[in-house]
Amino acid sequence: MVAAIALSGVGKVYADGTVAVDGVDLEVDEGEFVTLLGPTGCGKTTILRIVAGLETATAGEVWLGGRPVDEASIRKRRVSMVFQDFALYPHLTAGQNIAFPLHTEHVDDATIARQVAEVARLVGVEDLLHRKPIQLSGGQRQRVAMARAIVRRPSALLLDEPLSNVDAAVRADLRTEISTMTRRLGVGTLYVTHDQTEAMAMADRIAVMRRGRVEQIGTPSQVYSDPQRLFVAAFLGTPRTSLLQAAVYARPGEEAVLDLGEQAISTPWSDPRAPALAEYNTARITVGMRPDALRVVSPSTLGALHGRVSHVERLGNEAVVAVDIGGVPTAAAQSQLELPEAPGLLAETVAERPAQSHGVEALRGTLARLRSHQHAEPLPATARTRYGFYPVYERDQHAPASLGGTVSVRFPHPAPPPRPGDPLSLAVDLDQVFLFDHHGDRIRLHTA
Repeated sequence: MVAAIALSGVGKVYADGTVAVDGVDLEVDEGEFVTLLGPTGCGKTTILRIVAGLETATAGEVWLGGRPVDEASIRKRRVSMVFQDFALYPHLTAGQNIAFPLHTEHVDDATIARQVAEVARLVGVEDLLHRKPIQLSGGQRQRVAMARAIVRRPSALLLDEPLSNVDAAVRADLRTEISTMTRRLGVGTLYVTHDQTEAMAMADRIAVMRRGRVEQIGTPSQVYSDPQRLFVAAFLGTPRTSLLQAAVYARPGEEAVLDLGEQAISTPWSDPRAPALAEYNTARITVGMRPDALRVVSPSTLGALHGRVSHVERLGNEAVVAVDIGGVPTAAAQSQLELPEAPGLLAETVAERPAQSHGVEALRGTLARLRSHQHAEPLPATARTRYGFYPVYERDQHAPASLGGTVSVRFPHPAPPPRPGDPLSLAVDLDQVFLFDHHGDRIRLHTA
């Protein structure tokens, strides 16, 4: 099958040296709905403009319908683009706005009238064709803009945050209508948004972007449940994925431990995940936990994490409860993968070398202060614990208090949620916990 849109190594560097797009490879098949998802300024709209011919790539190639179009004019590309601000002509009626692209192609009046009526029915504005944009609501204007984009049967459809200026009450309906309509037309669609709900609800595949690059691409379920990069786990999920720093310690034949600072998650050596985790012995990693990985248990449950409720968010059908477990939050800069040269906030391990270690040279240093799971007083700088060396846990002084070492757990209605200050114990499903190394790459514990 020939792809409707294909990008090969596409890059865009502006005259001032700003890298907007950096080596993007992407394909959109005929009839496929692909979403570019990412924060503001990550290059999503620039990619759309390059495909449309509004900007020229400084590297790579763009193919439409199996043919290169880097030298083709905007008209010859036969793509349609819908903007977030509707971009309707205020002096023309809705019907005249929809018909405008056909007049530039010298189509006869009877054909224009038939095609305008057809697409107006498709997007649900057939009763509004005589009105001018000022007489339409935001949702109606966006429907007219969609009708104008598809009236000439484009080879590809480009949508640049088309719902950002639409009232929230209308947005859900428009999401369904747009995705249904594009599939009915069988047109390859590239949709830009920073709203993960839109991306998850509408897309066949999602390309998660950061700083001009595609971090991961896959189906909505793939990018949500199996993030390959730290940024993807940080960006997807409501409530936001809890990202905590941890140190890995292993006692071969006995256990492997994720040391969270004040508490630890221990895995017995009989569990095949323990030897896999032990490969990162003494390394500092990021632990990502969504509410799906946690459940409330009795305080006496072996291996449970204990904390106190710091915040309760009631959402009607459920309550999301934030529990402070005394962990060390991953700095926002690190979760966005804006990593410094040295590893994050966990200080260097002590210079003494364990008998069997991995990557110790990168982890050697001097402890600024020590904290024990079993001792109230600080230990000497050369002290060893049952888990190995003590890391230093220092909170990010620039992080908001709400980003403390908390995790979130759900309380479905009608279960009454606890109140702030209440103690809570949580069991952790390690299979649903995401682990990432210092480079932001996923650490996988599943073994054959």
